[in-house]
Amino acid sequence: MKRGLIMGDDTFINIDMPDFNEKEIPKLNSINAHDLQCLDIPPIEWIVDDVLPLGGIGVLSAPPKSYKSYMMLSLCLSVCRGEKFLDRFQCHRADCIYFDLESSRRRPRDRMLQIAGDNAVLPYNLHFVTAEEDVKPLGEGFEEQLMGMLTKFPKTKLVVIDVWQMIRKDAKRTQTAYSKDYQDNRILGEIAREYNVTLMLITHDRKMKDTSDVFNNISGSTGTLGSVDVAWKISRENRTDDKAIFSITGRDLKPQELSIWFDGEENHSGKGGFQWHCNGTEEEVEAERELKEFKYNGVIQLIYKMVTASDNGEWTTDASNILENGEALAGVTIREESGKAISNTLKRFRKMLLENMNIEYRVKQIKHINVYTFKENRK
Repeated sequence: MKRGLIMGDDTFINIDMPDFNEKEIPKLNSINAHDLQCLDIPPIEWIVDDVLPLGGIGVLSAPPKSYKSYMMLSLCLSVCRGEKFLDRFQCHRADCIYFDLESSRRRPRDRMLQIAGDNAVLPYNLHFVTAEEDVKPLGEGFEEQLMGMLTKFPKTKLVVIDVWQMIRKDAKRTQTAYSKDYQDNRILGEIAREYNVTLMLITHDRKMKDTSDVFNNISGSTGTLGSVDVAWKISRENRTDDKAIFSITGRDLKPQELSIWFDGEENHSGKGGFQWHCNGTEEEVEAERELKEFKYNGVIQLIYKMVTASDNGEWTTDASNILENGEALAGVTIREESGKAISNTLKRFRKMLLENMNIEYRVKQIKHINVYTFKENRK
């Protein structure tokens, strides 16, 4: 198709322009909601139950020196063996490929032996590509290299790239950071879906900390979080802490926040160390802490001993008797120092007293004194 362009000197130049009306553009197909409902769509497959689905892109971010690589190595060992990750999440056995792009072969070997123990037999289905190899950047051959590895090891379900920045090129002058992040992850996402694997990208936190949302601290633009299927984030108060919060979010999973801790000591039993362990969710950790405080509270111990020692499973007393004679009666330490403190303790632990010791109580005021009757529920 001809188009004309008039130059500054009034010269008319013919230019060949593509005819967009003649270009073959594929037609779109739709499906109505009812037919979509009736489709036999297979359920989500998991590499790690509830936290890492199969077939997509994931990212792990943390500040420098936060043992990210140890977490990913432990993850790979768990997947290769079909064991639990973080002592909590069941892994489905598969091959793994680990791109350790900042290390020689010595470092991943030494770290794996730290994790698994010097006497461990490391798995044959965990394959390493290290910095000693000529790994090309994305867009200059990495895609082909990755697909070559996946073809060579067809049972692979998890690929770790440590670190992500090592295979990335700078954005073009006319390209925004958002566009660059989205484009790079889209390229890897297509490979992940074609080969039905999950690619986990390790990256660092941004320098400027954002307290409004932990995932805003992931290095890069919002295009990074927007283009991945799963995001993992390790957050610590300072670099020397062995405790951290492990935040998880994703398109097909329930957001979670877990309390984790790093065992950075050599285990002389031969079982290894240098692993992240999970204490549970923040709610579970708080519930465990409160239960421990309940069980070791002197007032609660006194009540249990006096009620269970009674023939009728009942004990009546007041705060003064507990404060003055509690330690002598049951050999426990009463830390509360007033009647009000006793009352607050009983109110706080009332439900736990019934649930854990099957003891209920009632309080009656006699001459301005609170009299408590504790009774074992024998129904």
